[in-house]
Amino acid sequence: MKQTELFRATPKKPITARAAHWMPDAVRSTRDKLRLSVSFSAAERRIFRKPKPMAPSEWAEKHRVVTMSANPGPWRNSLTPYLAGIMDASASPFVREIYCQKCPQSGVTEAALTYVGYLADREPGPVLMTFSDENTCSEVAKDRLAPMFRTSARLQRYRTGRVDDESNTRVNLTHMPIYLAWASSSARLANKPIRYAISDEVDKPGYQATARQGEAAGLELIEKRMTTFPDRYKWWIFSSPTVPAGNIETRMAMADVVFDYHATCPTCSRSHKMSFENIKWDGGRTADPALLERDEKLTWYECPHCQARWDTLTRQDAVRLGGWRCRESGLSLPKTLETRRPRRIGFHLPAWVTPFVSSGKTAAAWLRGMKSANAMQDCFNSHLAEPYTGLSERRVETLALLRDSRPARIVPGNGIIAGLTAGCDTQDDGFWYEIRAWGYGVDRESWQIRSGFVQSFEALEQIIWQDKYRDSGGNEYMIAMAVIDAMGHRTAEIYDWCAKHRGLVVPFQGSARQQRPWRFSAIEHYPASAGKRANKPIPGGLQLLQANVNFYKDELARLWQIDPADPGAWHFHAETPDEWLAMLCHEYRDVHGQWSCPSGAANHGHDCSVYALVATDVLDMRYWERPVEVDPAPPPTSSQPAQSRRRW
Repeated sequence: MKQTELFRATPKKPITARAAHWMPDAVRSTRDKLRLSVSFSAAERRIFRKPKPMAPSEWAEKHRVVTMSANPGPWRNSLTPYLAGIMDASASPFVREIYCQKCPQSGVTEAALTYVGYLADREPGPVLMTFSDENTCSEVAKDRLAPMFRTSARLQRYRTGRVDDESNTRVNLTHMPIYLAWASSSARLANKPIRYAISDEVDKPGYQATARQGEAAGLELIEKRMTTFPDRYKWWIFSSPTVPAGNIETRMAMADVVFDYHATCPTCSRSHKMSFENIKWDGGRTADPALLERDEKLTWYECPHCQARWDTLTRQDAVRLGGWRCRESGLSLPKTLETRRPRRIGFHLPAWVTPFVSSGKTAAAWLRGMKSANAMQDCFNSHLAEPYTGLSERRVETLALLRDSRPARIVPGNGIIAGLTAGCDTQDDGFWYEIRAWGYGVDRESWQIRSGFVQSFEALEQIIWQDKYRDSGGNEYMIAMAVIDAMGHRTAEIYDWCAKHRGLVVPFQGSARQQRPWRFSAIEHYPASAGKRANKPIPGGLQLLQANVNFYKDELARLWQIDPADPGAWHFHAETPDEWLAMLCHEYRDVHGQWSCPSGAANHGHDCSVYALVATDVLDMRYWERPVEVDPAPPPTSSQPAQSRRRW
């Protein structure tokens, strides 16, 4: 090994005899010509050498090898150019937290792993990678993280070679540890000083499991681990969104700057923010989703400037020519970082930016969502990368399109109505109600007849049984069944009222996880909360109607999306106020797939519609046969017996 001579010079002051008394005689005699030389090992020289600045995206193309992917091999920024911008922005010295609200399978997890490799090579420090559940944690450790260090010539040097140093929960390198944890385990998230954190799919239920166990929520526990690195930590937080109250949506709202991806048209060279409105397909709302998925020629992305049609390859070229831009100012990502110097940055990544999802799949997902609330939630979360709220307040105008020209209290004519049902939502100070008419047939087309609020049982009796509801021809219709909410502070009163009108009105209890859509349960006693009548027998007993409210709210969301000119549509009368429509829009599906209502938001109209809808199933109304009036038979003769005339 060659020696590096660090010093060869005559000392400014000769070494005196007293100072050199410890030296050997041969050295003491030549002390005035003393030369010092020091040598370093290759590892020491590598540490002392100042590294050349390198962006994470540049490092990735030189040293990263992708193993589990549809495109395995050396990392290529040209395949997913949007990831290069996210990684490079993460390396900015003033950026501390990076949020990404994304569609699934967009490559963000691979980008996070690449960033971990970059840190191991360029800026080592303890890393904590957190996943939604234990199985995902083990799979990433075994199938992605460990192979990344084995297949990269640059990263191999940091492996210790010991089997125990590469497990499903920890990877020990020669100079830093990488911890792996799942969000539901508070023990895995505790007692570790962390400089770098990667939090994957933070909207999954696992990140709230610790809160249900009496601990802080998963993200709060992770944040505490970085306390010892207040000005040097980096934290990636990314997920597909679920609901507005989800973790990723909350974090995106905390971002100092949010970026959207702008594509540049290869035809006109003008750029624009990529959006769902620019995805076009043949057939409109009547197109076959399966056909759009199979034949890519039926769907295209349209440039809003020159109306050029982009197929999948052209769309990828447009993405390569584009880049991230600030949502607020429109400035490019590098310029925004230079001028704003933000600590928290967010990226919105929908499916049409990625090369892995065709425009046909997105169009098919939207068309399926028009017929199913579950499918629409999947479209919002997986393609639009937006939280799904069922029907948000901004869609009150959409529900208003379901109003027809009828005034309130008028039933549609022409013999199309099978019957009427009523739904009543109980409050401490009164009752919200809705009366709906239902058409014949399995499509279950429905028309609102009347809705509102009253303060007493007497007023409710007046509306349900005493007021008359007629069609334009003067035919009168009676309410076949009324369903009233029996849970709350007035259960005993509701039971007494239902017993008084036995057979006409039934008490209701909603359930979120009941297996059957609805069922009756016999109740013989007043509930424990009934005051003086607690646990006393109910005269004659009652049948309590129990129904899976999630099932019926899914059905409602589907019915609201049917065009008013199509069979099975949900209609409102011309006088339905916007306030009533707003009550139908507050509920949303939470991270557990259950319908929830934000605190303080009124959803009484939604509940009334559910109760009226449940009543049609109890009555089997969709299977009622339309009555047919038959001409009377001819007069009987001596050889022909008399026949009875068919009646309505």
